[in-house]
Amino acid sequence: MFILVTGAASSGKSEYAEDLVCSMEAGKRIYIATMERKSYNLTKINRHKSLRSGKGFETIEISKDLSSVQKNRIKGSTILLEDIPNLLANELFYERKSITGHNTFISETAERIINDILFLSSSSKNLIAVTGDLTSGGYDHDPDTLSYLETFGFINRSLAKASDALIEVVCKIPCIIKGEI
Repeated sequence: MFILVTGAASSGKSEYAEDLVCSMEAGKRIYIATMERKSYNLTKINRHKSLRSGKGFETIEISKDLSSVQKNRIKGSTILLEDIPNLLANELFYERKSITGHNTFISETAERIINDILFLSSSSKNLIAVTGDLTSGGYDHDPDTLSYLETFGFINRSLAKASDALIEVVCKIPCIIKGEI
């Protein structure tokens, strides 16, 4: 089963997704962490680690290129992918300071991310992928940020369509948009 969990910043989507994984009866639990270890986000990383402490997660830290996750490592497992906005930013800006004018690179990156996530879904028993709502704040942004947001929207739409269930978490309340849990 492929479940996409979305919501605004600090909506409770990560906590909800972790609880959802823990409620599922399926093999081992794998947490794929996409946030890069930088001094400015260590507090958030440590908070997420403490949230899943004692819940039986094996953690794979991978900030880009999900295709490097070996199929035999995830077969039959329940995966929590946290999160798609970080993954996209890491992929787009890892070797570039600007993505403006690199439309082929952007579209190829988006397609690869979608395919890698769908591969995780088909290779595991369950995949719960956490994404977000980054576009509700308006569009008064620089060209690189606009390209990122448009690409992110494309990825979210594609994954929402491919998912078995889509859940939006609002103020820690899960709202099922599509499918059943």
